[in-house]
Amino acid sequence: MKKLRFNIQTEKKFKEKLDTKTYQSYKAWYDQLHEYCGYKALRTIKIQEINNFFDYLINKRKYSPSSIHVAIAALRFLYSEILKIGFNFDHIKTPIIERENPVSIDKKKIKALLNSISNIKQRSVIALIYAAGLDISEVVKVRVSDIKDAKLSVRGKNDEIVRETKIGKFMMELLKEYRNSYKPSDFLFEGLKDGSMYSPTSIRNVFNRAKKSVGLDDVITVRHLKYSYVKHLQDEGFKTIDILKHLGMNAKTIEYYSQIDSEYREIEFSPLDTIYNKKQSESIKLEITNEQIENIVFTDYQTKQLIEKNPELIKSFIENDISHSDIIALGYRKKQLDIFSKLLTDKEFFEQFKTDNNISKTEQVWQIFFESNPWIFGHGLNYIFSSPLEGKKLEQVVSGYDFNASGKRVDGLLKTRGLISSLCFVEIKTHRTDLLKSNYYRKESWSASYELSGAIAQIQRTVDKSLKSISSKIEIKDSQGNLTGEQVFLYQPKSYLIIGSLSEFVCEFGVNEDKYSSFEILRRNMLNPEILTFDELFERAKYLTEHIKYEA
Repeated sequence: MKKLRFNIQTEKKFKEKLDTKTYQSYKAWYDQLHEYCGYKALRTIKIQEINNFFDYLINKRKYSPSSIHVAIAALRFLYSEILKIGFNFDHIKTPIIERENPVSIDKKKIKALLNSISNIKQRSVIALIYAAGLDISEVVKVRVSDIKDAKLSVRGKNDEIVRETKIGKFMMELLKEYRNSYKPSDFLFEGLKDGSMYSPTSIRNVFNRAKKSVGLDDVITVRHLKYSYVKHLQDEGFKTIDILKHLGMNAKTIEYYSQIDSEYREIEFSPLDTIYNKKQSESIKLEITNEQIENIVFTDYQTKQLIEKNPELIKSFIENDISHSDIIALGYRKKQLDIFSKLLTDKEFFEQFKTDNNISKTEQVWQIFFESNPWIFGHGLNYIFSSPLEGKKLEQVVSGYDFNASGKRVDGLLKTRGLISSLCFVEIKTHRTDLLKSNYYRKESWSASYELSGAIAQIQRTVDKSLKSISSKIEIKDSQGNLTGEQVFLYQPKSYLIIGSLSEFVCEFGVNEDKYSSFEILRRNMLNPEILTFDELFERAKYLTEHIKYEA
């Protein structure tokens, strides 16, 4: 096929109005038309020949609907903008592009998706697409200078700024970490060659690997991050039309995005009835998301109206025996779970916690936190209420004459609360402690780390000493020697070791099954202590906070 050549002046017009990639895409269609019409000059080609050309592309070459629409756009641009010939392309019959229904990704899945990407550059680019509602073509154009004061200036087709959007505190912190590591100079995400943009194909590959690791459907693509951006802003109470105008959408695209997760509700009453108070209450029930509920603030008058018009709410509270203390306990424990989560994931928060509490060692952070929250150990372990011994710290001496004598200290000495109480021992390391050695013992077999094996031996020795030195029934006394009325029994006590994190086994492309299976085999063969990682303890505490009613 002879390559079509434009003169210098025409080439200049193209470069003024199109970016390089668009021009290359359009030029491919000009070459095909040139060949189809016997290499005639494009200016001399008639509209009927163009009609025949499209008939050939659709019926003979079997091009997809999306490709045909690009070809139409290319020829329309050539004849209208460059050659100034007024051909009417509207009457050319083109196949309809069937677009998939726009669906969003659940917030928990997006969090898991981002957490599964260990490379800071790859995680940052995927996070920014979601944080700002970007297309791949937009994220690769972002320059270092486009981000100021937690705002991103988004560039359009011709590299001009088309809109500004806030990207939030978390994204700024992530980008700070990324920039410190990679030090980009021009484009925020640079390609392999100096000064080049990050490859869109690379971004899709990163997303697809992460997608598989968290179990997202094959049909989910990078584009669904933008759908999710829209849906999650809807959940926060923003109007769809405002979100899409912010994204610079045209009318057709606004109509399409409005269908995300079938976002359409039948209008079941007339506003005229609201004026004259003729509306039926069952006809105007609104669906409010959890995000919107968290942001709702009632005045005293609104609260009074809510209770008066919904007496079934009070009835429900009474029937379910939900007390004021239950509500306080739930609020307290949710706050403590938030602190727990930040201690696990936010290094700056962890260090600030150490500073605020005048702590020098990492283990002491967890010691202080768990002293304030002994419920975490009981809830989610064996579903038995556990509490510290009355008037005593979580850390106790267990191998001396009594709990106040000198001897071996254990990080957590708890009692189970039931008809009969028994002792329960807890050894606490840190969430950063290695679970396995850095090198395998044999291929596919990994040994426990020095810290893990040492901690197991330590707590087993503590339990053994306690059995020899503590009687089978203990009468608990206060600091002045007075009996508190508590009795605790000691018969083969349960013990727990809290150590490390399962994230140790997650690499860039998924879970290292050899390492994970080695760890699981080790702990499943342990009767005492039961080994739990910090992230598992957090998830258990979270589940039980959400699903179990407990005492304040």
